[in-house]
Amino acid sequence: MNNQRTIILGGGICGLSTAYFLASSGYKPIIIEKDHIGSHASGFAFGALDYPKPTSNNLKLTDLSSLGRKLHANLSEILPNQTGINIDYRKRPSLTLVTKKTQYENFKQIFKNDEEFQLLNKEQTLALEPRLNNKIFGSIYNKNRSDIIPLKLLNALQKSIENQEVSIINQEVSNLIIKNKSVDSVVVGNKEIKCDKLVIAMGPWSSKIYEWTGIKTPVSPIKGQILKLLSNSTELNYSINWDINYVDSKPDGLIWCGTTEEKSGFDENITENAKNKIFSETINILPYLKNSKIVKQTACLRPVTSDGMPIIGLSNQLDNVYFATGAGRSGITLGPAIGKIISDLIIEEKTEINIENFNPDRF
Repeated sequence: MNNQRTIILGGGICGLSTAYFLASSGYKPIIIEKDHIGSHASGFAFGALDYPKPTSNNLKLTDLSSLGRKLHANLSEILPNQTGINIDYRKRPSLTLVTKKTQYENFKQIFKNDEEFQLLNKEQTLALEPRLNNKIFGSIYNKNRSDIIPLKLLNALQKSIENQEVSIINQEVSNLIIKNKSVDSVVVGNKEIKCDKLVIAMGPWSSKIYEWTGIKTPVSPIKGQILKLLSNSTELNYSINWDINYVDSKPDGLIWCGTTEEKSGFDENITENAKNKIFSETINILPYLKNSKIVKQTACLRPVTSDGMPIIGLSNQLDNVYFATGAGRSGITLGPAIGKIISDLIIEEKTEINIENFNPDRF
């Protein structure tokens, strides 16, 4: 057992993953979370474990994403045995739809030698899912993609770390006490809790660190909403996505579809406008879902940085403050990787992959 006191601020996927990997190495961190575990972003996410596509500006995430997916596969075997909770991890091939002819012509060059993605034409795509709108031009097929039910993963992580005597304090932090270029203690209520290491995993609330430490942490909330549909039709065999949207049949028997990207501050309320938009986009691509029933609508706040890259690592401005935040829409995919990296930095002072692009002091 290690007697070093590590405090983790935030009980989402990054905070829980950090605690899990620390606990697995004999540490007993403390998580401070003002609400329930995963109650703002992680627990309401879609759960796709996606690859960064060559068409995006996210190629800097390739190694981080690869590590995240590898750890998810490992956790899917370990956590059910440790906790008895099935996290519904499954291999789930995907079709990323091409909705513009110019896109398809460009993709012919981009994907011609790609090992992970296969460009399909319209006929090939409709052969896989005939219910798609026949106005599409094709799709990008990924047979190696997988997904999970995020809330089940969070519940399993929580049970595992609690079995390893990790404490979870459900209170709000009001300040940090800084001494000699280090955070000496965390103020919770009328108490000061001493710490040797501090991990910032507060999602969109990570920007509060600037008030407490002067470290710029430009993380903002982007609201995303999801509809869950009940349909009498045969379930989908592929996860389908296009633009910012997605739709898939989930193990709970419902069809999950989304999403929105709303700059509405910390407002987590679901809206009628979002419901109408998501449903309209969904039935435009999959017209057979027109008669399905909306049985649930949820919203979450994704932590998005000013440059779109996560913030990971030890800050040079304070000697004991580590950042694990800002993964945006890729939070579920990247969360275990971010947690493993932070635990490695705390335990061994080195990481499995290069994290230079995610330096907390780059802003």
